[in-house]
Amino acid sequence: MKVCFFTNSYRKKPPFGTAYRPHFVIKGTTEYFGIQFLNLDEAPLGEEIFSDIELLYDGADYSALVGGTSFEIKEGDHIVGEGVVILP
Repeated sequence: MKVCFFTNSYRKKPPFGTAYRPHFVIKGTTEYFGIQFLNLDEAPLGEEIFSDIELLYDGADYSALVGGTSFEIKEGDHIVGEGVVILP
């Protein structure tokens, strides 16, 4: 699971539902990870949102996404949120 905060003013409201496919970028790096949020609840900007994710690319190395890893949520060049990896 992941905990996420959608706080950037680029977005007027956070996404919700099942078809949101941004990228994760681990803070301090430039590598993009393709993911899909699953069952995002609707919530105001700045509130915690917990969601499972799906890793999108077979063969990609997602091993850096370990418990406690801080990440940015990006849409293109825009940072639209941030979060931390929480493992079940």
